[in-house]
Amino acid sequence: MTVAVTSPRLVATCHHGLEAFLRLEPEWRALVERSRTTNPFLSWEWVSEWGRSFWGGNLVVVVVEMSSGPVAIAPFHEYEGLPAPGLRAPSLELMGPRRRRYRQMFELAEALVDPDHAVPALAMVVDRLCAEGRWSWLEVGAWGEGAGWWQEAIGVAEAKATAAVEGRRDVLIMDLGRTWEELRGQLRRNVKESIRRAYNAPARDGIRLVYSEHRGVAGLDPVLDDLFALHSARAGAGRGVAHPDYFSDPAVRGFVRRVALRLAEADRLSLGIVEHDGRRVAVRFQMEMHGVLYLYHSGFDPELWRYSVATLATVEAIKAAIARGLRGVNFSLGVDQAKARWNVRSVPFERVQIVRGTAGARRVSALYSGVRHARQAGSGVARMAHLGH
Repeated sequence: MTVAVTSPRLVATCHHGLEAFLRLEPEWRALVERSRTTNPFLSWEWVSEWGRSFWGGNLVVVVVEMSSGPVAIAPFHEYEGLPAPGLRAPSLELMGPRRRRYRQMFELAEALVDPDHAVPALAMVVDRLCAEGRWSWLEVGAWGEGAGWWQEAIGVAEAKATAAVEGRRDVLIMDLGRTWEELRGQLRRNVKESIRRAYNAPARDGIRLVYSEHRGVAGLDPVLDDLFALHSARAGAGRGVAHPDYFSDPAVRGFVRRVALRLAEADRLSLGIVEHDGRRVAVRFQMEMHGVLYLYHSGFDPELWRYSVATLATVEAIKAAIARGLRGVNFSLGVDQAKARWNVRSVPFERVQIVRGTAGARRVSALYSGVRHARQAGSGVARMAHLGH
């Protein structure tokens, strides 16, 4: 069933289920170009494969259009809250599911929106979902200039709802110059020294590290096999910043293989590779979107830790991006020392909870948030204890 809600300029329609979403491919692709988004997770290749892998029928999609075409498309995944008495109230999560084993895969989960019409379009999304019925709250996200749009949208929406920022993380962006030499001259001294070590240390020990980038479909699977293995090895090394093995779940590995194929066919994928004696010792999954390279998950051989192969891979990826005429490198969601040391700027990513204005929705949302925050705090203590060992 499709029902419309109108404003003087905009019309919002609601679609249910995966098949209805997949029929929106022309509208989605048109809006990707209209928005000029640099978020690679909003490419049709990524989001349609995510849907086929994880959405099924638990999907509600709001499309907001004007006479010239779509200005917002927001797919929401329905979930039933935490498995505890009184916390089963249905809620909607933008681009979900992002809990448990899937939460680190779709890093920048946000609606696809034309920036020129963002606030009124998102207000219509909220109004349309309120008219739709039974959810208690929405969980949404937005980054860059979109951070704050949902709060503004609540201010102009006709429906009664409240918005609160549930969390904020930063994304680090490097703006590229015309040449590597120009960019390198702007780096801090300690970064320049790290780069020198990444090249000089292996050369001094007679180790030849060779960087290349794999593009296209042919030979993709063996490189992904090595990515999974090296990522797992890095996760289990017990050194540096702790990283879980995000690819340990077979469902996740299957999704990555399928989406990599789709991205490669669209020329949006490059796999950055470092080899030693013909063996891959580092692999990074990289995506391109509207002139920006996104550095996604990676792995490397811990036996070569002292040679800074990850630094070498990053430098070579930046050089390749400059050679391809790209204008920026996105170091991905989250900040750590390895990213922050580069000449980068911080762009916020916010997660916002929008709660319906009913007493029951407010009560269940508060209970749910309390339980979730307590669990997160407990997980944080457990991680600290693990690191202490």
